[in-house]
Amino acid sequence: MELAVIAVPAERVTQVVLECAAVGVKTLLIISSGFAEVDEAGAARQQEVLRLARTHGMRVLGPNSFGLINNDPAVSLNATLTPVIPRPGHLGLFSQSGALAIANLDSAARRNLGISVFASAGNRVDVSGNDLMQYWVDDERTHAVGLYLESMGNPRKFSRVARHLASNKPVIVVKPASATYGAPPGHKVRKPKVKPHVFGSMLQQAGVIHCENVHQMFDVAQLLVHQPLPAGRRVAIVGNSSQLAALCADNATERGLEVVHGPVAIPTEASAREFQRAVDAAFGDPDVDSVIVCFIPPVGALDQEVVDALRHAASRSDKPCVATLLGLRGVDEGGDAAFLHETGEVADDTPRQAVPLYPMPEEAIRALALATDYGQWRDKDKGETVVRDGIDRWAARALLDRVLEEDPEGRALTSDESRELLAAYGIDVWPRFEVADADEAVAIAEEIGYPVVVKSLSPLVRGQALLEGIRVDLHDAHAVRSAFETLDRRLAPMDANYFVVQRMARPGVSTVLSTLEDPLFGPVVSFSIAGAPTTLLDDIAYRIPPLTDVDVRELVEDLKLAPLLMGHDGAAPVDRAALEDILGRLSIMSDDFLELSSVELNPVVAHPEGATVLGADVMIAPVTRRRIDTGARSLT
Repeated sequence: MELAVIAVPAERVTQVVLECAAVGVKTLLIISSGFAEVDEAGAARQQEVLRLARTHGMRVLGPNSFGLINNDPAVSLNATLTPVIPRPGHLGLFSQSGALAIANLDSAARRNLGISVFASAGNRVDVSGNDLMQYWVDDERTHAVGLYLESMGNPRKFSRVARHLASNKPVIVVKPASATYGAPPGHKVRKPKVKPHVFGSMLQQAGVIHCENVHQMFDVAQLLVHQPLPAGRRVAIVGNSSQLAALCADNATERGLEVVHGPVAIPTEASAREFQRAVDAAFGDPDVDSVIVCFIPPVGALDQEVVDALRHAASRSDKPCVATLLGLRGVDEGGDAAFLHETGEVADDTPRQAVPLYPMPEEAIRALALATDYGQWRDKDKGETVVRDGIDRWAARALLDRVLEEDPEGRALTSDESRELLAAYGIDVWPRFEVADADEAVAIAEEIGYPVVVKSLSPLVRGQALLEGIRVDLHDAHAVRSAFETLDRRLAPMDANYFVVQRMARPGVSTVLSTLEDPLFGPVVSFSIAGAPTTLLDDIAYRIPPLTDVDVRELVEDLKLAPLLMGHDGAAPVDRAALEDILGRLSIMSDDFLELSSVELNPVVAHPEGATVLGADVMIAPVTRRRIDTGARSLT
């Protein structure tokens, strides 16, 4: 027996699980509630169900699941409580919440958007969105995937699986970037340390389309399922209102699309034939990648000839089309967006071509822009996994073991230990020497050679423009002594007067490269420009290792302040290859050792001749858990 659906009081579920095991059931769909979402007793009951299922080799969907739908004609399964079942189609849907599952299915049905498989994970004790995505990789009837995620148990695995799936099928995710109120009751989730928009960066890295709500998810899905992928960002705009056409053009430009045809506005009273000629010209323009159509009927209902003209033009082209046709007739009723009637006979596992309709042009253009971004991600070179020469993992391992043997609870590495660790990965950190007074500062400067800098290591002054804690380009003993005494007088009242002397680096752009071992995401690599503006504007780029060379390049390019590195305002461009080399080495190191609680290289001065690492702070901690990133799991 492949599947048993359990909908009995929670107290009886364990007994039913045992009965299912006795007759060889492979998968359990537990609709019953009253588990971890309720109280501690329910959580214990949930763990017992999971233990029994694993003991007997069964998979579990739920508990507290809304159910499962499989519209494959060979299966035709509806094991849900929904009164509305979307027609068979090619969108795979996954939801955790039962309430949102109802909304998802209802919205799909109102839009005439067919689904292949729907699953609700409930408390997600076993089968998760990662499992469903692995299933959809090989499911020929599923051409796009939509997931509503309230929590995520294993983002590292999600990133890997989603990237694999998205390389062939669009993956659309709805999840609030900021979980202010925590995970839903019953969901076991580790609390992350990183900032909320790391999640968005992870989706971007994996090629996943991130939407703010279910409405936007279906806006994109109805385009991706029933239209070709855009080949580029060039669009044509055709309408019968100059104001509406101009609005479309402005909105398209704002979303990064390039208007190369039009906006064409035919007269409001124009005939269907004139409308067809304008649409045909847009589709026939070789410089156009996608077509946006907006039509307002002058009086009364929309002329069916206009609908036919648009359908006819779109069906003969391999270019995607989105449309806003106000005052619809002959279009599926009851929704805020729908499809024109599908045309043509195709195989059961291939979507019929249909033009997606939207109530407002902004919604159509947003969907088209997201689809275009996805198409460009899918076509681009993904790069090769980062490798670097000159890495001595055994030396790094020996250092970490030595420190943890001395301090089992972990600690911050000393400057010498940090330099030794990073040197094992080919990262050269310039030495800095702590000094207690002006005489010692002068002695160190004489020893390492001029010019030098004197700077405070206090976090109160790091990156501050108003509270200066550094003196640079000091060429003699008098300058060093004067700099130390001036800084000491200024910073002593704030207990920020602990100083180092270091060789003067070549001028350039100060950057911050760091990695953090997050309880939820695992290692997270970040890059930013040093300084208060970055902190205030949160202009920090993130990626999840293992990285490719393209990931590393985009990590640098994603910053709003990235032009400072490219030769902004007449300055010479920095040596990005040197900067990316350090980022690659840091990402490899963070992926190799869970003990690296955090590593911050600050500042790393990027200049035309290279990149100089002037500071490094490393915190290590004992390993209390292992990263969970298992391979594909059978659903039966």
